Amino acid sequence: MENKDHFNHETERIVLSIIIREFSRINSLLEAISYPMFASAIHQEIWKNLVSVLETGMEPRPEVFIQFLTSKDQLEVCGGESYILMLAGRNDKAEDIDFFIGNLTDAYKVRVLSIMASSEIPAGIATTGDISALVSRIRDTLEKLETSGVGRTVVRIGDILKDVYDDIWERVANPGLAGIDTGFESVNALTSGYMPGDIWIIGARPSMGKSTFLITTLLSLAKRGIPTLMISREMGAEVMVERILSAETGIKFSDIRFGTVKEKDKFILKEKFEEIKKIPLFMDTNFYGDINYVSGIIRKFVRLNGVKVVAIDYIQLLVERDKDQTAELGKVSRALKLLAEDLKITILVASQLNRLLEMREDKRPILSDLRQSGNLEEDADVVFGMFREYMYVTDPTLIDRLEFNCLKQRNGRIGLLKLKFNGDIISITDPKNSSNYLGGLSNAKQAKKEGDQLGEPSERLVE
Repeated sequence: MENKDHFNHETERIVLSIIIREFSRINSLLEAISYPMFASAIHQEIWKNLVSVLETGMEPRPEVFIQFLTSKDQLEVCGGESYILMLAGRNDKAEDIDFFIGNLTDAYKVRVLSIMASSEIPAGIATTGDISALVSRIRDTLEKLETSGVGRTVVRIGDILKDVYDDIWERVANPGLAGIDTGFESVNALTSGYMPGDIWIIGARPSMGKSTFLITTLLSLAKRGIPTLMISREMGAEVMVERILSAETGIKFSDIRFGTVKEKDKFILKEKFEEIKKIPLFMDTNFYGDINYVSGIIRKFVRLNGVKVVAIDYIQLLVERDKDQTAELGKVSRALKLLAEDLKITILVASQLNRLLEMREDKRPILSDLRQSGNLEEDADVVFGMFREYMYVTDPTLIDRLEFNCLKQRNGRIGLLKLKFNGDIISITDPKNSSNYLGGLSNAKQAKKEGDQLGEPSERLVE
């Protein structure tokens, strides 16, 4: 995929193959592609005929396209029937089309510049007495090249207004969550759920519950039939399943881990085995995969299994731990944001926070704690900071208290939520009372002053 030879006919074949197989894409490509961008004369003719088919309103399945070319006496100039069938039979990934169009555009620009440098400019200098006119022609050519292949993402407001209008009135007629239910009522009330294209950052110091939150929310979605994918670089699949079984059965995680399950709980475990093995929760635990591997896995499971929400635990483990880590994290976070937008999914990303916060008197996360982690703060649509005061103050009244503080929300309010951490079964839940949202309190310490109790203490067992 890295070959950008300016006569790369293979790239041209890939683009045409994808369009023939998925003709609905052609409308969005008309501004990006023109026939001179193809170096091959055959490919130029194929593109021109595809555009002609579009104008007729037909959808050119391969056999229909061949009939169209035959009726217009264009089949041979387009390479013949066997060539069209070969293009239609390829299995190039449609989701990579933007990459190949970029290569196609770059190759076209190189060809034009090469011709200018090797013949047009020398000939113009030799034959014209008006150098200013020659410079003007060169400038016009360069301006056209600069705008070639751009503009696909630009829309006129009127073109999308109807869709937006319909969406708004659909929500008015059916009020409720705009996105996917997170499994936490208080989080839903604040964020309106997981929205397509959004990146959520869940930031915390170690042992605050990041992994537990990700597993809990994905499990909630999967139990409702929503396909989800967990990508863990910290925990094996077997351990994740043991955590799920503990949370689902109420059997202590330590009993499952050490094989001390009581006789009466064995039947409960067996029942839960049968139940959860059917849910669409997928797990990837390749500890060595980089962002390219992760992107490939996400695309694969979105395409094959319709995954809607992906969780990554945790982002720092996707890059090498060296002096360039901050820059590399920035590239990874941007890649994930673009991937979420492209696939129309939500990606939840756990992130470690700067250890310097341990030097503060108040160790609750703030947004600037992400600033040593590349561009996470800028790329994220939603940022939550997690804090368990019990990790610093051994007070049994705090053992279940989990502060889930929304530090950023691109399209909504911020505020502090109170969740409950159960260390016995490694789970996070909403408290029984429904008044979880504290009205956007900026200082999480104020939550304590409310005198709220989050349930009976449990054994200390952390993430």
